[in-house]
Amino acid sequence: MRRRTDVQPSFTLLLWLFLGLAALALVLPASAFAAENRWTPLGRDGGEVPLGWDGGEVQSLALDPADPDTLLAATGAAGLYKSTDGGDSWAWSGTGMAGWIARRVVSDFSRPGTFYTAAAPYDSIFPAGSATRLVFRSTDGGVRWERVFEVDPSAEGPIRNLAAAGGRVYVLTARRLSVSADTGATWSQAYTSAADDLTALAVDLRNPGTAYLSTVHAGLFKSVDGGITWTGLHPPVGDFRAVAVAPSRSATLYLLTGQALYHSDDAGITWSAGTPLPGFAGELAVDPVRASIVYAFGFDLAVSRDGGATLRLAENGLPPGQYTRKLPVRGLAIRPDRPGTVYAGTDAEGVYRSTDGGRLWRPAANAGLAARVFLWVRVNPRIPSQIYAQTAAGQLFRSVDGGVTWARFGAEIRPFGRLRGVAFDLRNPHILYAAGDPGVFRSLDEGATWSSLGFDRGAIDVLAIDGHTLLAGTEGGLFRTTDAGRTWDEVLDDSIPPPDNEFYAGRIILWMKSDPADPRTIYARAEDHIAHAGSGDSYLVRSTDGGATWLPLRFFDVMEIEPGHPRTLYAADADHVFRSLDGGDTWQPLGALPKATDLEVDPHSSNTIYAGTAANGVYRSTDGGATWAPINAGLA
Repeated sequence: MRRRTDVQPSFTLLLWLFLGLAALALVLPASAFAAENRWTPLGRDGGEVPLGWDGGEVQSLALDPADPDTLLAATGAAGLYKSTDGGDSWAWSGTGMAGWIARRVVSDFSRPGTFYTAAAPYDSIFPAGSATRLVFRSTDGGVRWERVFEVDPSAEGPIRNLAAAGGRVYVLTARRLSVSADTGATWSQAYTSAADDLTALAVDLRNPGTAYLSTVHAGLFKSVDGGITWTGLHPPVGDFRAVAVAPSRSATLYLLTGQALYHSDDAGITWSAGTPLPGFAGELAVDPVRASIVYAFGFDLAVSRDGGATLRLAENGLPPGQYTRKLPVRGLAIRPDRPGTVYAGTDAEGVYRSTDGGRLWRPAANAGLAARVFLWVRVNPRIPSQIYAQTAAGQLFRSVDGGVTWARFGAEIRPFGRLRGVAFDLRNPHILYAAGDPGVFRSLDEGATWSSLGFDRGAIDVLAIDGHTLLAGTEGGLFRTTDAGRTWDEVLDDSIPPPDNEFYAGRIILWMKSDPADPRTIYARAEDHIAHAGSGDSYLVRSTDGGATWLPLRFFDVMEIEPGHPRTLYAADADHVFRSLDGGDTWQPLGALPKATDLEVDPHSSNTIYAGTAANGVYRSTDGGATWAPINAGLA
């Protein structure tokens, strides 16, 4: 009797397919691209906003006080972008930062054109910010960047904040505050804690040697000599999330906790009673001209116009979030030359602008801000003009004209959680399946409407073998139905016995693939999940009978089937590409390739293979994988 199990979600699988759009080149007509061998934006949302081109995730914003029309946006995986017209148009500005995720960007308010950014390597996209360890500097307005500082996240934690003024730069981690007095040429340790987390940092922009630092247990400290000595202050509470100094008045300070905002008008000697927050915020921004105006932002955005005495939500016009009332604001920049003009970097929709101090927000034009990240892109193999995609913010898009225009779909699915991908019925091109959290869904009308198949557990991937037989990969096993979803059985453990471990919690199925020419031959990546210890063994598995029985194979992170030849496989590890001619029983090494994240074999030319990589863009081989060359013209 086959075992039936319940699946308990333990992690979120996010496949960053910003580079995976290479697969589209295999199925789209040549007219969809502006130039051969050059990447161009694909399609438009309703004919107005280019999908994946304008907007997206903005994690931090900074403006040049000498030229407030100049803005820099740190967009995470998409890198750094620069606007010189107040956010209407943007251009990529990350020369010198290849392979690094831009987490935070700040400007030196007394040195026009000087910016600093904190960055993490591309293989650390999640958890967010956990490996932010490098500081880059630009002295030409963000055109070129150079490394000036590095921390060790394993010893002192990732970079939490940085500030700059008057050529002095401060870098805060969980255990250390480092300071440079010469724009990053040399560094010293200004504060070190072995046991107490450092939580917040603020610098007086009028007096760059004056800084404020908070810790979890010891409270709030002040230095007036650039971090050489520190004096304890005594605010009424602890556990500070943020501290800010008014740029126009050095004596005005604000403190933010998880529940309230506090205000001091005498440089931290005395404090007001806390004003309760109307939402959840983790950062502060003070108006550069009017010290009484302060914004608290994060999952919610609130503003005080009376020195913190009252706080009100200031979210009118911001787009709704997937799981929150409004889309979280990750960065805020306030113009000193136009009272009330504020820019907000949102979690998924680019930059918004308010001209009345946050009372009403409208999207900036965002032209050229290519900061959307896609979880997946799928093309219908029977109808190549149909393309399906989902952004990291959960937005589902469908194009029926080869990517020229796009429309949202899947309204019935989104309230239940994020999709992990779609699969196509190889016999009936109008039928689609979707793996979601929770469940497996089916559409009979090419994705226009959806219904649940009753699979009552989160699905990472789904694969259609025929009209009645489906496979669903989960975080607790591989399940199969032969009656179109009415009943499901766990199938992998019957063929490959689970490890003899009392903490074994099921097999995580990360992906499944089959060749349309032989859909009963299936390959999947499985990983044993050991509770309290994390992952166990990982391996490829193969079935030749539609998923009923399975055999283990050698492990690779990435694998692809040559179209029309289900026993010819290509796979990659961190350094090389391999080929198997016998369905994965044996493998031969091919050419070197840096950390592939995806492989695609040209269905019209088996010697042409495309590869997405973790930090080096897209590569192509025209000799069956023996040699590889980058094809990144047009990519940020």
